[in-house]
Amino acid sequence: MHNLRFLLIGFLTITFAGCTVASPTPTPFQLYQGPTAVLPTPLPPTPLPPTNTPVMAVPWTPTPIPTPTPLPDDVLALVANVPTADTLEVVMQGDLLNQIYTVRLLGIKSPAPDSPWGEVAFNMLKRRLNGQVVRLVQDTTVRNADGELPRYVYQGDTLINLELLKQGLADVSFAAPDTRLQAEFTAAANAAREKGIGIWGPDPTATPTIAPTANPTVTVTATVSATAILTATSAISPTATGTP
Repeated sequence: MHNLRFLLIGFLTITFAGCTVASPTPTPFQLYQGPTAVLPTPLPPTPLPPTNTPVMAVPWTPTPIPTPTPLPDDVLALVANVPTADTLEVVMQGDLLNQIYTVRLLGIKSPAPDSPWGEVAFNMLKRRLNGQVVRLVQDTTVRNADGELPRYVYQGDTLINLELLKQGLADVSFAAPDTRLQAEFTAAANAAREKGIGIWGPDPTATPTIAPTANPTVTVTATVSATAILTATSAISPTATGTP
């Protein structure tokens, strides 16, 4: 029996020789590790498109910014308002009615608004030009630092800037480069000063009047109402009226 066991073992050894894979004997405290799988090399990831790249379905052409139309140096305009004794608010011929320009009368300086002759100059200019058509003529400057248009203002054949100087309702004031009519304006202002009219003479004064009443008490009241008519040949005619 013992010999038969050895013969059987030897037979099995011969039969499976060359095809028997001996399993490795694990060492104490070591886990058995079988063959490992070999995976293919992964391809690099496809980069995502930038998030700020614009995607447009159709071509787009930007709208060009229109070039501002230059202001004419000689144009007719409607006087919409007279804010002061030396400025006008106008609408130029061909413009929309809401396109308002502020025009400063060139070459003059009006008296202070709160002075007697300042009120006369303002009331005269407003009464004469408000709502009227005038002609605006540029010297050199298109706009001044305040955005106003320095202009010579004609009503018909009358140059309003010059007439204000002749009537003593303004003083001459020029600044380079707008000095084309400086000599003529200076001569007009000097002539008004020599005549002592307007700002070169006394302020308008009131003439007091006595208002008769049944009561023996006498009441004196006076108000000032100075007016000026601007024409080519007339002078300032301040008048005073009393309230009875």
